[in-house]
Amino acid sequence: HPTSFDAVHTEVDEEVGPGKMLDIDRYCVVVMNMLGNGVSFSPSTSPMYPPARSSYPSLITVGDNVRAQAAALHERFGTNKRCKVGEGSDCAAGRDLIRPPRLSLIYGYSMGALQALEWAVRFPDAVARVAAVCGTARCAPINDCFLLSLEAALCADPAWHATSDNGAGYFESTPSKGLKAFARIYSGWGIGSKWYEDDVFKHFGFESAESFIRDSYEAGFAQSDADDMLAQVRTWRAADVSRPYGGDSQAAFDRIRARVVYLPCDGDRYFTVEAARREAARLGADRARVSVIESAWGHRAGD
Repeated sequence: HPTSFDAVHTEVDEEVGPGKMLDIDRYCVVVMNMLGNGVSFSPSTSPMYPPARSSYPSLITVGDNVRAQAAALHERFGTNKRCKVGEGSDCAAGRDLIRPPRLSLIYGYSMGALQALEWAVRFPDAVARVAAVCGTARCAPINDCFLLSLEAALCADPAWHATSDNGAGYFESTPSKGLKAFARIYSGWGIGSKWYEDDVFKHFGFESAESFIRDSYEAGFAQSDADDMLAQVRTWRAADVSRPYGGDSQAAFDRIRARVVYLPCDGDRYFTVEAARREAARLGADRARVSVIESAWGHRAGD
């Protein structure tokens, strides 16, 4: 269970535990913290804080995350005996000799789904099933538009210290204005339009859309580390399982042997139902199906 954007392992308690969806009385459930999330290797965990943040890699990809996760599982649980070196290892055949153990399911929400599908491509012999909840195998153009606006909001704050012209830098202090702008942009994308149009927020104790945005999104992101969020946004933007194949998505999808269920929400603005259906069609009915979540929550329906 890889984590999603700005989430850590302690936030999946509703899903993981005895008798829950991911039942630890029946299965061994491993929750992996994504690189950059403030728990794994991240700008905020740099020993010389904050100048050393500028030495954090300009881009850590979803593929980097998956290879690190595979190595950790291999070290803890051993080798997948069914996986032959050069076949079920890394997507560039033989380039990586990591052979993770066989996994019955990789469950991922949002950026977790990006990682889950990357797993299925890179280590086809190791993954039996994938549940991609409100997520697909790449960051689509409309998704990138959303993320670019988030990045611009953060870096427009006076606290941003650029160290080069290619986007490298760090925040010298908490970018309060940037975080507020970030949250307000996110509130228009992370929730479905019906949430606002039908006043659904009132059923959850919010008097107005403004109070929901202030008390939910602004309050939540105010506690986040801006450097960590920026690192994760850049990981998200670069996500695409076809990267090692020169953009050939079909070549990537042809590697997947897992059975995949896509669970998009009809109100999701950036991991859309249409995108999930296109990917499922690439895999074929024998390997993939789509089950649509109908919810005013939009993208957060899978959270």
